[in-house]
Amino acid sequence: MKKIKKIILCALTFGLIFLNGTLITFASESNSENIFSYTNLESAVLQGDNIQDIIVTKEHIENNIEYIDGVLEGNEIIIKVGIFDEELFEFEIPFSIFPSQLEYMDCAAIIGKAQDTDSFKMLSMRVEKNTSNLSLLQPNLELEGHTVLSLALKLNNEKIYYLQIPVDEINFDKLKEKADAEFEKSVESKESLMQLEDDYFSLNSASDNIRSNDKTAVSSSEVITDEDCDTSLEKMPTGRGVISPVIPDSVFKSGVLNKMTIVSSELNGATFTYAYYQSNVAGTQNRITNIVLVDRALGAHFESQTFYYGFTIIFNGTVFYNAYDGSLGWSDEYAKRITISDIKLKTTNGLEDRGIAYTTMYEQLVNGSMMEKILKVGLSNIPKAGPFIDCFMTLTSKSDTSCGYEHKFQNTYEKQVALYGKPIRGVSAHFDKIKSIGDSVSERITGRDISSIRWLKNATYTYN
Repeated sequence: MKKIKKIILCALTFGLIFLNGTLITFASESNSENIFSYTNLESAVLQGDNIQDIIVTKEHIENNIEYIDGVLEGNEIIIKVGIFDEELFEFEIPFSIFPSQLEYMDCAAIIGKAQDTDSFKMLSMRVEKNTSNLSLLQPNLELEGHTVLSLALKLNNEKIYYLQIPVDEINFDKLKEKADAEFEKSVESKESLMQLEDDYFSLNSASDNIRSNDKTAVSSSEVITDEDCDTSLEKMPTGRGVISPVIPDSVFKSGVLNKMTIVSSELNGATFTYAYYQSNVAGTQNRITNIVLVDRALGAHFESQTFYYGFTIIFNGTVFYNAYDGSLGWSDEYAKRITISDIKLKTTNGLEDRGIAYTTMYEQLVNGSMMEKILKVGLSNIPKAGPFIDCFMTLTSKSDTSCGYEHKFQNTYEKQVALYGKPIRGVSAHFDKIKSIGDSVSERITGRDISSIRWLKNATYTYN
């Protein structure tokens, strides 16, 4: 990177007044303040349909930035930039500034939001303090630890100009205060700003289709057994793996990009599901993976005729892969980006025989948040007009963190057929959503003469 010429300006407004016949000169601060000014810079130039696949090297770097100036006006930063590529393209771009909402990045950052125009699309504007190499292009690794401005524009010539420069002279704390103030009065939500910054890392414009928007997927599973079992991830021995031995580290280094991906499997007697959404940091091989791991605990005890299906979030967070040093890191304190919703469980006799369920229970537990609702619970093989088929429950108190029902029925096949018209084979429940570590939904039945048990699950996973 070429040596940067820095120009620091202070804007003052001068005036004259007369007081008691004496001429007095005064100076007052203007509402605008130059915070950086550079000339003769380099940027990475990217072109093509698969920007996500480009790894930036020195060959992508060109000396094409004639100048770039930053002016702070109120809670806005106005950036003036001149890009020379056969001709001079000049832009004056006002940015509303906001604090980064990606707390799990463990860095102080500010993002700017600007409108696309007929002349360009805004792909990134971030100011990061004590910058991590996770967000730096390989030719710019010398900027690690500095305050860095990242700016990317896509012009009508279909080229992307991606600039990363040190701006250590910026009063970052002052910018952060202004960004916080702007966020307080803005209609922007935490979620919308998280999405914006995700797009900035990937150089994805909201008006482009550079990155897939396939952020939702549905998973179904079925297990049938006639043998005793008692499976749970909690019973697995500890082992290697950044968050769990059941998820190979290769998932975080070379997983499916830009698409909600769901894997359901069994290992050492444990049944589980993990779902992830992975994106790369544009121009690098660094990857950010948002992932949720669910323990699908199955219990079958044919002698006591008790059967259980539990669905519990073990991990919901973000894993970072740094290709520069091969390291993996993770956070689960803030990074609960995947929601599991529209959960349907069913625990039932796997055969059409005389096996019945005479006690059924279903429950939802939510950690530290307002209880969601169980949408609907039905008893297998009971006509819609029968008893209990339209059970609904909604808890509204924030102190409520669990809900559930337990029902007892006639305990023989003959009595059930006589009373209900059909035998009760099991229970099915439809739950709203879970998100936090420890959140769970579950079913349990006690039966008679059940020789095969069948568990079904259907759930929707959404990255947001």
